[in-house]
Amino acid sequence: MRAVNLTWDLDRIDLTTLTPAREEHPLTRLSRVVPDLIREDTGLEGYAITQARVAELLTVLSPHAEYVQHPGDDLDVLIPVALIRAYSLLTTSLGSGMFVLGREHSDALHAEAAQYQALDAGRFRGGGQVGGGGTVRTPEGFFDAHAPGEGGVKLREVYAEGLAAIGAIAHPVLRGATYASWAAYHQFYHDGNKRTGRLMMNGVLIAGGYHPIVVRAEDAEAYHGSLTEMYATGDATPAIAYLAERYVPG
Repeated sequence: MRAVNLTWDLDRIDLTTLTPAREEHPLTRLSRVVPDLIREDTGLEGYAITQARVAELLTVLSPHAEYVQHPGDDLDVLIPVALIRAYSLLTTSLGSGMFVLGREHSDALHAEAAQYQALDAGRFRGGGQVGGGGTVRTPEGFFDAHAPGEGGVKLREVYAEGLAAIGAIAHPVLRGATYASWAAYHQFYHDGNKRTGRLMMNGVLIAGGYHPIVVRAEDAEAYHGSLTEMYATGDATPAIAYLAERYVPG
């Protein structure tokens, strides 16, 4: 399959363990692993947070409570706070049956997950106040994603074409993992693309009756290595396979 400069071959991915939820409802699993997702996603960004601190933040940040930012707060606090908000929004949309794979939910999740880091959070590059962006630093140099075009029109076209191809993938795990990899490749936002892609991936899985995937911070080198290979070759298959291999049935 090919969609705007990026290819993937899902026939190379083993489906044996990619089975639907049986013993535990996917939303129950999500509720149980949200603390892990917050901690590990924070770790993947290079910031450490303890499970106890995550639990404290989850207690403080009730669904409608605003986080009061303190002068000394660094990204090791602000990233998990933003992720808690994003996973709360995802849980709500899934619980109401309103989650749909598409830009509306991606923008909403990005506005939460990257609110303390990204320029124009919740808007595609070129569609807000700031232009440019899309450059990724890798161990091999730099990867430049698509230029956004005037007003972000090119990125919107890229998104629409890719979304149509990904939406046709039947298996929810492969569809979600492909979306997450594709989103990281095209860098639709100024920052937070991998986080937002994984949030959307887990939305796809849970909506399809499958469990969420947790990418462990201790595996960051392998995870980022699969993305580096994708940036270098334009083949997303290894990155998709890496995410699919993290799926835990049950």
